[in-house]
Amino acid sequence: MRALPIVVVLLALGGCATQAQQEMSRLEGVASSSGPAIDACDQRLEQSAPYQALKGRLGPRDGAARIALKANQEKATPAEVQEIYALHQDYLMPCRKLRLELASKAHPAFVAVLAESYSKNDATLVRLVNRQISWGQYLTERDALSAEASASGAAVASALQKNLDQAHASELSRRQAAATALSNWAYQQQVLMQNQQMINAMNQPRMTNCQYVGTYLNCTTF
Repeated sequence: MRALPIVVVLLALGGCATQAQQEMSRLEGVASSSGPAIDACDQRLEQSAPYQALKGRLGPRDGAARIALKANQEKATPAEVQEIYALHQDYLMPCRKLRLELASKAHPAFVAVLAESYSKNDATLVRLVNRQISWGQYLTERDALSAEASASGAAVASALQKNLDQAHASELSRRQAAATALSNWAYQQQVLMQNQQMINAMNQPRMTNCQYVGTYLNCTTF
């Protein structure tokens, strides 16, 4: 009977969050808390003097470049190259660093996606400042790389979700198996105790008391 409280506790744990659920909750918390910091950094970048100077070339940051901008065959001027470097070093790099730090709190796979994307973007930017490609070509490649990074990030998130779902189901199965085993153990203990009680009852000393009543002998065992 002493095993029963253990079974009750274990069964109650079945309603607690699994490790997979806790990890998903943690990931959601990281994503939720990261948004304001990222938005603030992006806003500083968009309000910066270098970005404002290049806005006519780059177009809006919150969407794919307009078709007219992608058709621009002009190459970066020396003055624009200086603005590009200032924007990259003073504003873009801090935002990238922030994104990497926040991604590292979630999962290394997201860091890999971001780092790979930044590497490819910088390679394209080098070609722009070296006047090897036009502004239109740069924007076309930039948007393609952005879409590629988004797809890679979504694939990572999907794989993580699948792994967590499998881990969640596996943990629930192990919990149920443990609960069943403990329940069976508690039952066997009850059977054992009942047998012990029967044996004890059989082994208890018995006394027979006999009395004569006239010529009649009356014996009682108890």
